[in-house]
Amino acid sequence: MSESLYSEFPPVSKAEWLQQLEKDLKGKSFEDLRWSLSEDIRIDPFYHPDDFVGQPAFPTQVAARPANGWEIGEYIVVTDMAKANRETLEGLLGGVHAPLFQLRHQPTDNELHQLLESIRPDFVALHFELDYPGKNPEQLLYSFARWVKATSVDTDHVAGSLDFDPLLDWSEPPFDMLIRMLAFCKTELPRFRPLQIDVRPFHDRPQHVADELAFALAKGAECLSALTDRGMHVHDINRHLHISIAINTSFCGYRQIASPRGTVG
Repeated sequence: MSESLYSEFPPVSKAEWLQQLEKDLKGKSFEDLRWSLSEDIRIDPFYHPDDFVGQPAFPTQVAARPANGWEIGEYIVVTDMAKANRETLEGLLGGVHAPLFQLRHQPTDNELHQLLESIRPDFVALHFELDYPGKNPEQLLYSFARWVKATSVDTDHVAGSLDFDPLLDWSEPPFDMLIRMLAFCKTELPRFRPLQIDVRPFHDRPQHVADELAFALAKGAECLSALTDRGMHVHDINRHLHISIAINTSFCGYRQIASPRGTVG
């Protein structure tokens, strides 16, 4: 929706919203509408810019993300390339926008081409989960880029991701490899995200949601700090970063990581 549309309406303060809300509730308390995730986190039914007056503002690094809309995904377990390709094409015809391929071994170029045959990478987002020992995300990225080049599509429209979390699966975080991949994507695949902050392992471990969020923010901040200390700009990191979060039937979506260098959202 265009921002110019909002300019046609007069601004409304939070006090005015609350006044109308109390009228519509007909005697019911505003407190009754608050949602408790835990004893530490309570969520109001709505928020207003007045809530943030006087608070420090971190500039939001929107980068290549003009919007945070939802996409319909589907897990594709990949053991047989031809079978997985058929399942993917069937899903795309059924409305899937972002298939996630759960790879069980490092695919060769030929295998990857077979897996992605007849798929238009400029129409859907393609995501890859590397679920096998000895995985090499850099090799997979370059193999994917060769397939994209063979399709002759505009690489500016190719979106997707790898589940490469340098703090999760390696005893020594391979930041040098990650920097090469980020630099490659910056020039060759500007909408592809090879860096993942995976906070799913924290979902069932903390006693409270507040602890889970704290661990997630700490992990994201650690990764950002390691990369910026190696000379990368937060804007370039943000363009190729995605966050993997476990949710259940009761959730509140919030996709930002605050750091002293800015806010990644």
